[in-house]
Amino acid sequence: MSKYGKIGFFISAFTLFLLLILRFIVGGWIPYFWAPLILTLVSFIGAFVVDWRFYFDFFTMRTTKHGMNMGGLIITAFALAIATNYLAVRFDKSIDLTEEKLNSLSDQTKQVIAQLPGEVVFTVLYRGNDDLAFRELAKQNLSLFVNESNKIKVRYLNIYENVSEAKNYFTDTAQARFSVVAEYGQQKTFVDEEILEAGVTAALIKVTRAEPKTIYFITGHGEADIDEQGESGLSMLRLGLQDMSLRPAKIRLATGDSLPTNYNDSAVAIVGPKTTFLESEILQLREYVMNGGRLLIAIDPGQRHGLANLTKSLGIEFKNNYITTEKIQQVGLATFGADYDRASPITRKFALGFLTLFLEASGVERAADTNTNWTTRELVKSESQATIVNDPRKGIVPGSEKAHVLGIEIEIPVQGQPKDIDIKDEKRAQVIVIGDSDFISDRAYYQMGNRDLALNIFASLGREAELAGIRPKQPKGASLILTRNGRYMIVGLGIGLPVVILLMSGIFWYRRRHL
Repeated sequence: MSKYGKIGFFISAFTLFLLLILRFIVGGWIPYFWAPLILTLVSFIGAFVVDWRFYFDFFTMRTTKHGMNMGGLIITAFALAIATNYLAVRFDKSIDLTEEKLNSLSDQTKQVIAQLPGEVVFTVLYRGNDDLAFRELAKQNLSLFVNESNKIKVRYLNIYENVSEAKNYFTDTAQARFSVVAEYGQQKTFVDEEILEAGVTAALIKVTRAEPKTIYFITGHGEADIDEQGESGLSMLRLGLQDMSLRPAKIRLATGDSLPTNYNDSAVAIVGPKTTFLESEILQLREYVMNGGRLLIAIDPGQRHGLANLTKSLGIEFKNNYITTEKIQQVGLATFGADYDRASPITRKFALGFLTLFLEASGVERAADTNTNWTTRELVKSESQATIVNDPRKGIVPGSEKAHVLGIEIEIPVQGQPKDIDIKDEKRAQVIVIGDSDFISDRAYYQMGNRDLALNIFASLGREAELAGIRPKQPKGASLILTRNGRYMIVGLGIGLPVVILLMSGIFWYRRRHL
């Protein structure tokens, strides 16, 4: 390289450095900056022109070509790495390889998202550095929803820095804490604190729904109370329904209350009655179902509720006996639900080995004279070792050991519809009869899979089948049993492998030294 070429490169580098310093000091671009920029370019091009023969010879050398090939490979590798990272950030997609699909949304949630009427914004309210861990948790959990649809947006609001805007969510900002709020138009609803899939999905439904659907609980016959806490109360069930955006309410037929007529937005539940229903009440309930209503009857054996005739007229025979499993008789006449109908949205998602616990449950079965046009599903059956006890004082009925049906679902086409109507457009009533009410009481609500079965039943009754089965996912434990030979092998490899590598490296070094 000639002296003039070196001077040209020096002037080019110096003017470029000076231009960057001036640009930083001024904080912007001004017309005077064109002069050093042009001088930089002219000096750089001039240095190449002066020594063009030198560069020609240099780039045609064999060693230069090999070096450029290597440089090209290095630059290509860097370009691919940068492009991959850019695409990963720009298009955030992931593959869930976990068996339990811990990092994926359920099919029901995807259905809810696909039916969103418009854009829903989740506002993450956090208190600066105090809630950074919660903020990251919200970002991680909500990203699954954002990636699923462009109708879902997430924004973050620091309560400490945006006090005036935080007042839109908290009446007293001094009491404000980390929260996630779903917003659709003028409607707002808070997401549960754990920000799990079930809670976020429930918030999506709640905030986009004009009116919440109502589950009416019949009272006046000693039924379990949704407001009562304790072993016989349904307070835990009430909270679960509210989390699913279903509104629990009470209704008392004996004092003149009427059953709902908005069949698409309501359902009725009878849970654990102890005294007899009036004939007029039974007629109202049957008429309600035949007109398209949805009804849950969870009744216990040994009670004088008088509902056996009602269930039989709806296609289900209540046996009024006791189903028990010998290995859990120490807790009373109890049995496990172990076999579930895979055709019903209520139970089809239950995995193999899923169990529910029923306390003093009666068997039920399809009535012999049930209309053949009615669809019957045996929702849950006991274990195959379960037996019948007709009278707790007399013991087990000999030869009754088998899987007994504990819950049945019946779908009934509504009368008066055209006979050629498509089945998917057909208006159908729904009746679910469970031979036990304790499984949804506070005493047993969180036992085994009772909560899942209970909430799936009410999701189906409320015509919110997409909510059935959306529950917190739990990672399965995996155990590794290490035998004595296995331990010896691990120790041997841990000691022997480094020694072998060390010896081989010494041999290679010695051979190369004496080549």
